[in-house]
Amino acid sequence: MSADPTVTTTPTSPRFLTYSVPPVRWGWWDVVYGIAAFFLTVTLQIAAVAILDLGPDDADAFGFVVGIVTYAALVAVVVLASRRKGLKSLAADFGLRFRWIDVPLGLAAGLVAKVFTFVLTAVAVVLTNHTPEQGNFTLSEAPVWVLLNGIIIASLLAPFVEELFFRGLVLRAARHRVLRRGGSPVRAAVVAIAASSIGFAALHLLQSTDVTLLIILGGSTLVLGAINSIVAIATGRIGAPIIAHVFYNGSSIVLAILLSS
Repeated sequence: MSADPTVTTTPTSPRFLTYSVPPVRWGWWDVVYGIAAFFLTVTLQIAAVAILDLGPDDADAFGFVVGIVTYAALVAVVVLASRRKGLKSLAADFGLRFRWIDVPLGLAAGLVAKVFTFVLTAVAVVLTNHTPEQGNFTLSEAPVWVLLNGIIIASLLAPFVEELFFRGLVLRAARHRVLRRGGSPVRAAVVAIAASSIGFAALHLLQSTDVTLLIILGGSTLVLGAINSIVAIATGRIGAPIIAHVFYNGSSIVLAILLSS
């Protein structure tokens, strides 16, 4: 045990269960700020849709703006937490680093999550005797919006920001809290995985339009979140989780494009 009370190490444990808790001040309040920023943008979106008479092209443009604003707000919360209360480095505070091994590791994680989603979808459709008319993303008929909303927002920006927030800030805030209260590294890992995965799934449930989609979205995002959380803890980085998330979302967009054509 280190003489520094802010540091917990277990030399005899496996490397992925050995932690050093840095002297940072960010934590659960910053998670709350991020969630509040998310719900604020959702509320403004609902109000704007109720007030404005949006045509198809306007809806696509509006969706793009909302996506940019929402993810910019989440990034701002994470960056401010690092700058004002942390080590002033997203790599040091939240593991925003990439190595070449993260590519195959991330692709493997994304593939496992995608296979689970296919199986879960089949089971949900059989159990509810209902097939959702659409998923949580509607593909535009205009190529420019397929590029901007499907590729840029859904396949690239969303995975980066969501992993930075959930596998960066949320996961580490939960882990540090347990360790600083004297919890074991194993308990810290379990709590961090649960908090990151459940929070990730809960926010995606807002996109459900029926019970079947609720089951599919809830189960698939919970599993993707759990897999990425485990990888983030095992590697100490969120590079592989970002790649897994990009593969997961991107493959869905590609499949939607192929089916629509």
